[in-house]
Amino acid sequence: MAVRSYKYRLRPNRSQSAGLDGILRDFCGLYNACVQQRIEAYRRRGISLRYGHQAAELKACRAADRDGLARWSFSALQQVLRRLDQTFTAFFKRGRGFPRYRVSARYHAATFRVGDGLSVKKDRRIGVVGVPGGIKAVWHRDLPPGAKLATAILTRQQGKWYVVFSVEAAFGEACGSGTVGIDLGLGSLIATSDGEMVEAPRHARRAQKAQRRRQRALVRCRRGGRRRLKAKARLAAGSAKMARQRRDRLH
Repeated sequence: MAVRSYKYRLRPNRSQSAGLDGILRDFCGLYNACVQQRIEAYRRRGISLRYGHQAAELKACRAADRDGLARWSFSALQQVLRRLDQTFTAFFKRGRGFPRYRVSARYHAATFRVGDGLSVKKDRRIGVVGVPGGIKAVWHRDLPPGAKLATAILTRQQGKWYVVFSVEAAFGEACGSGTVGIDLGLGSLIATSDGEMVEAPRHARRAQKAQRRRQRALVRCRRGGRRRLKAKARLAAGSAKMARQRRDRLH
């Protein structure tokens, strides 16, 4: 059995998008509150809090915040605490890079257990606790037969929503026989030992003119303005398109 990731595009409606944004916003607030709690506990009492200490208080926090944390899956909130605990563990291991507060605009992912907080319905829509209705998913490829779904990550990228499943299944072995040597190059993408040359796609060079125009438009905008946010989003969308083109080409 092997574990692989399967990523699918989600197409939520307006109310579902608002619900998904609310999940990330509340998860970010919980993350920052737990960071603050750890700092204050060590500063005032010299105590280093761990996941178990904060997880024990999670039920009380949900009960006190009926319109906030109580709307979402309890296990997904636990994943936020585990994520923070891993961050602090990595900090103590390397001795630098103290965990910082997160900005809600840059908090883009939430982890769920499939069947507990997030489920795949019979009509193949994605159900999320606290989000109305089922979210339409673009199943561009089927899951392997007999696959076991362990976790799912809801992620927001350039204003678009995706779900990434962690799939455990018995995947087929690579077919074919024989060997070939591959050399990566600059003029060509690859050159094989049997003489085949694959040209480099040069996506960045073709998009360079448009990206320069978007960059100049961003520089002309006033900081903090709405036009600057739109120009920044257009620049990020151009970079994301180039990344997708490279990924598709390599695939």
